[in-house]
Parts: sequence; structure tokens; C-alpha cells
Amino acid sequence: MAPDADMSLTAMATLVLPSNLPESLAYRAMAAEAGARLIGASALTDDPFADFYEDWAYLPLVGDAGFEPALAALLRDRNVGAVFTPHVVVRQHLETALGRVAPGVALIGPLPEARRRAATTDLARRAALGARLCPPGPAPADRPPLDMLERMALLKQAHQIEGQCSDEKIWLLCELARTAPPGDIVEIGSAWGRSAFALAWLARRYELGAVLCVDPWTGADTHQEEAGETVRDLVAGMDIDRMFTEFRINLMGLFPGRLNYLRLPSVRAVDRFRAVPKVATREFGTTAYRGAISILHVDGNHDLAAVTQDLATWPKLVRPGGWVLVDDYCWPFADGPRRAGDAFLKRHWDAIDRAFVQDGVLCIQLGGPVAGAASPASSNSDGDTR
Repeated sequence: MAPDADMSLTAMATLVLPSNLPESLAYRAMAAEAGARLIGASALTDDPFADFYEDWAYLPLVGDAGFEPALAALLRDRNVGAVFTPHVVVRQHLETALGRVAPGVALIGPLPEARRRAATTDLARRAALGARLCPPGPAPADRPPLDMLERMALLKQAHQIEGQCSDEKIWLLCELARTAPPGDIVEIGSAWGRSAFALAWLARRYELGAVLCVDPWTGADTHQEEAGETVRDLVAGMDIDRMFTEFRINLMGLFPGRLNYLRLPSVRAVDRFRAVPKVATREFGTTAYRGAISILHVDGNHDLAAVTQDLATWPKLVRPGGWVLVDDYCWPFADGPRRAGDAFLKRHWDAIDRAFVQDGVLCIQLGGPVAGAASPASSNSDGDTR
């Protein structure tokens, strides 16, 4: 929760108590970015997180007789205007104690239980909305749609990971996974790992296969030459090494034997995958693949040449009934994915069973090998193309 705007513009400080809880540290990061003056405090004389705050103080435990006098002195001497606490017991005590020891000092945030209840209600609304935005399509009887609890779990867990994969795209992946044949899931361009997490979660749920994340995680390969200046500047300012580190942190230990990565450009990774459908890394161990792809998610470099290269190589390994997804087919910053996707549709029209666009993603279900005859057909961003 961000600090009140008027408080961030004054010299008054916000006390974070206790200073060492994960929620306290998350608040500290947001409030400090907004310019708030923060003081951390806890009952640990050697609190390892004291250095995270520009100012820090020791306070006795809430139940100690010396707590309220020490709190009153701290709030007065350090010019504190508000107290933030995520701790349920501390919050309960301060509800009445602040009025006694420091009238006028604000207690920031709703009650923790109320906050958790509101977050769960919001998650349920988003999960229910997903069922309406992406209604179930034709799928085997033994692959029912996710129930409400599953949808809420997938959303909550996926959005713990940084990334651009929206609720709508996650619902789309849910339905495509239900209709896909068993096989490998290959994602070209994984960044921090949010969509890779969703794909692995769904692959396990519907017993499809293992996920391979293909991404060079280098600045040179990430550069978007055809995108506008804003996108190029954004990409240029990204810490790609941090992104790769967080990708591994986000996914390590979650899908043993079911997810791995190749830190290679796509054109090199496909040759490696064809030659040896097995990947071993220190972080994820050894993952065996079938060499036949169920879902191919093309979301790497968006320049026309790069997307064209991805679509000229990887779809040859997609099984009949499998899906080729061209992400950002509807992208306001450049048209590389659209042009490459349209060319793929025309070139392999006879091999395509279905094609449609949803949430900006071109979704192509193959009925056979992608070496079919060309067709003058073109895609329609309003819906089904066949």
C-alpha cells in the first residue's frame, strides 16, 4: 500500500512495525520509492533488516510494560505521523493504544483479515470473469475446464511472477491446453517466467508433457529494431541478467522433470532440440522431451526476421492437433508478428484446422505437417480465419 500523498510531501515519518516481516519490507520498497521518510522498528536488538531503513529504532514487545512509553517517545521525538503494521497482534493493540499515547497519529491500512478477505474476493471475481471471457471449447470428456478453485490458484500463483501475461491470456492458454494433444510445450521468449509457469501448470494438469523455455537472455538478442523508440529505450534499460536470475528463482523446484531451459537464440535452440530432445541444467536437473510439440508459444524478438525464422523452423515439430501461438500479433508498436503470422497462414493453409485471434494472440491449430500448399486466405483479427 502506498503512503498517503499528503504525508509523502511533508517532513513527517512513517513508522514500519515490525520492520522485518515480508509485508513490511514490501511496503518499505513502495513507500521509499514514493519519497516517504521511513523508520523501521522491531523488538530485535540485532534485527538483520535494520539497514534496509534510513532510520531504525528498537521497541519492546507489544506485551511488555515498556512498549507504550517507548512508542510514545519514538513517535514524538522522530516526528512520526503514521504507523504501518501488517502484524495482526500489533495492529489489534495499536487500534486502541495510539489514541492513548499519540492522538492524531494514523494507523495505515485496513485490518489484515479484511485485506486478505478483499483480495480473495477480488481473485474470485477475476476467476469467474475468465470463464465468461474464454468459454470452454471442444475438448475430450476427460479434460474438463478448471474449476473455480483451480482458476484462482493458477491466477494467484502466476501473478506472483513479473511479466506481461494477462488474465485473458492465461484463460486462453487454459482452453488451448485442454484441446492440445500430449507432447512438448515450447516457449520462445520466457523473460521472467510468468507464461512459462502457466504453461507448465496446465501441462501438468492436463498431462501434456514437459515445458522447454528458449531464451538467450542477452541484450543483443532482446533489441527490437523495428519497434518504436519507447520500446527500444525500455528494452535497452532492462537488466537482462537480473531477468534470467529471476526466471530461475521463480521456477526452480516447482515442476521437477517437467520444465527446463535453453539459454540460446531460437535458431540455435531448434537445432539442439532436434538433435537431442533432452536438456540438463544445474537449476532444473534433466528433462526428457518427446521431440513432438503440443503447444508452441512464439513470443521472442518481435522483429519480422526473427518471428519469420521462428515460424520457419519450430512449427515443423508441432504434432497434428497441436497449437502454434504467435504472441502480440496485434501489437501497437510494430507489425513483425502480424506480417510473419499472415505469411505462415498463407504458406501452410492446407495444414491448418483452425485459426483465430484472441487477446492479441494468433492461435493456429494444425491438422497436419506445415508443408501444405499456399492459399490466398488471410487472417481476420475479429475472429476465426477459416
